[in-house]
Amino acid sequence: MKQLTFFLLFLFIGLASGLEISTNSKLIGDTYYVVRGEIIEIQISGSPSEEVSVSIQYRFTLKSSGGWYSFSQDKFPIPISSSFEVRAYPVKNLTVEAKLWIFKKTLNSEAKNGVAVVRAEVPSGKYDVKFYGVSNGDNVNIESIATSKVTLDESGKFSIKYDTSFLPEGEMTAQVDSKLLKVKIISGAVPTPSPVNPPTNIPSTPTDIPTTPAEELRREYFVEIEPIKASITVNENLEITVRVKDSFGEPAKDLEVLWSLNSSVIEFLSFENKTDMHGEATAKIRAISSGDAEVKAEIPEANASYVTTISIRNEGGAPTTPQPQKTVALVPASTTTITSETARNEKINMIPGFEVSTAISGILSVYVVFRKMQVK
Repeated sequence: MKQLTFFLLFLFIGLASGLEISTNSKLIGDTYYVVRGEIIEIQISGSPSEEVSVSIQYRFTLKSSGGWYSFSQDKFPIPISSSFEVRAYPVKNLTVEAKLWIFKKTLNSEAKNGVAVVRAEVPSGKYDVKFYGVSNGDNVNIESIATSKVTLDESGKFSIKYDTSFLPEGEMTAQVDSKLLKVKIISGAVPTPSPVNPPTNIPSTPTDIPTTPAEELRREYFVEIEPIKASITVNENLEITVRVKDSFGEPAKDLEVLWSLNSSVIEFLSFENKTDMHGEATAKIRAISSGDAEVKAEIPEANASYVTTISIRNEGGAPTTPQPQKTVALVPASTTTITSETARNEKINMIPGFEVSTAISGILSVYVVFRKMQVK
């Protein structure tokens, strides 16, 4: 088996500021083409003992049959312990089975707006995996996203290896801080771009042919909001997250998000007014009194608005009392924001009044911690 090495050299001045890539694969445009079966090594270099954020996304497409989709692979590589997420769309649901040695874990998710997502903290290893569920179309997109923080060694290096023999044909994106590396795993020979020759005959009267630049295609967006509905009690907090992807299935970052309320029973604590590197923006609200409320997220560039409905009850769980309604203007962009990392660390589940944290300790030993959140 051949070995193919990617070197990502980062010069650290605060965050990574430089990037060099050395590879034997073929670079076409901004993407490296790798024949399935090669071993990929991603080497990060920087300051000794530097902590860096790493995100590795793998995307591939499945054909559905009879309304179902499925994928199975032995020794699916997860090279670093990470927060692992699997997304499937457009689907009705998703089941993920993962087995490491004799230990097996099954995760299920019902789709929201056609997108099903499961998440877990997983140790590194080679897993026997199955993804399956009910589809909403002829093709289903699968995305696996591993995010982690790694510490460089005393020489300022850290390596991540992938054996592509155990990956389906698809596209990989490795991101360290703000630097990106795009890789496409293919079967067979690497394509050779055809040379562009000047035309031999130029018509005397040119004909205008309408074209659509590639960047224009990326202006179509797929948006979801979570939770769609929630029930909480007075004095509790809730986080609402908007996720945006472009027409290529990539996270749409740096899009403006405008948040607004239609009720006096809740208030904003903080919010993010732009999507982050994962295409997400989060708002945090607090329940003031019982009643019903809506939080609206507007994404002007996507020409879309999405609403979360929230039912707020008093501490005893009594039925809600109608509250006077009023319209609140869009929150100014200067309002204090929270970071995407904080949003993930403090994510509130849709279960009323509880925070749900799921982690895998050792070899797929799962525990769930429920902690009621109160505003002192």
